Amino acid sequence: MDIYLLKIKNISKSFINFFKINPHKHWQFLLYIFFILVSLLIIFSLYLLREINHERVFQVNTDQTTKKNLLKEDILKKVLNVSEIKEKRKFEIINSSSYKDPSI
Repeated sequence: MDIYLLKIKNISKSFINFFKINPHKHWQFLLYIFFILVSLLIIFSLYLLREINHERVFQVNTDQTTKKNLLKEDILKKVLNVSEIKEKRKFEIINSSSYKDPSI
């Protein structure tokens, strides 16, 4: 019985001694905690990478029937017409002999 009580007393002393200021023990404790956290984060990131590689996570299923047409045909044709008109006008200006350079 005395041995058991001595063990309990020693455990309580070691627990109390941990909270006394000892920079070496505290740095060592912090180092172990951060090492464990970093290793867990690496393992979790590898797990996520594997799941994404096998297309099990973060996949959005879209129905092709409900997909809307984002481009309006008439507006697209108007834009193309305007660009064609500008291109023709540019070609006319470049090839015409009556064009004078304003910098001269």
